[in-house]
Amino acid sequence: MTDLLIANIRHGLTGCLGSGERFSGALRVRGGIIAEIGALTPMPGERVIDATGT
Repeated sequence: MTDLLIANIRHGLTGCLGSGERFSGALRVRGGIIAEIGALTPMPGERVIDATGT
C-alpha cells in the first residue's frame, strides 16, 4: 500500500466532536490508515495529492 500525503486541505473534517472536528493543512495516510493531520511536509517516496481548490 502506498504512503500518501494530501496537502493544502482548506476545510477538513476529522469526525471527532469538539474543537478537533475541523482542520486545515495536510493529512498523511500510512498503510491505509490516517497517521497524521496538521502542517506536514512530504516524506521521501510519499505520493502527494494537492487538494488546492477542492
